[in-house]
Amino acid sequence: MPMQLSLVAKHLRLFLAIGCATAFVSGYQNVHGQNRTKQQSEEFLIDGIRMHLVLARTGALSPDLSSVKADALRNINIAKASFGSPAISMLVLVHVTAKAETFDSRRAMALVARQAGKRIGSYRAELGTVGPDGFFASFLVPAGGCAAIEVEASIVGQSTSSSIKRTIPFNCGE
Repeated sequence: MPMQLSLVAKHLRLFLAIGCATAFVSGYQNVHGQNRTKQQSEEFLIDGIRMHLVLARTGALSPDLSSVKADALRNINIAKASFGSPAISMLVLVHVTAKAETFDSRRAMALVARQAGKRIGSYRAELGTVGPDGFFASFLVPAGGCAAIEVEASIVGQSTSSSIKRTIPFNCGE
């Protein structure tokens, strides 16, 4: 009997050693399927930002607000708005680039939204693995009222600064 236990113990040690080596070499995967064993040193850069109103009656998205004339941004919170539906929120998509398949769990996207100088939202999102076409961090920001909204996004957790700031000139009136 002691001989069998000794043999089992040897096999168990070998199995554990192989398992540990395999986990170290190939990395382990988190619940999102991202490989997190190796931290990358590549810098993440913000490449652009798109903002779309979420139309309350249809759930559809407006065109990118950077390509919309200022007159179309008048009275967005009422039915007579230019898009045919009131809008009370805005989808903000921040495009991040880096070397493909780069991931670093220390990095995140921070976004702050202000209206009339007051903070109306502060958000943080984990950055996933960057693909060949980049990665989009997404945020839902309140978008009502008659004052411009300033949105500022920045990457935190890396030595190189990367940020972008845009102002959407919402207004009200006849």
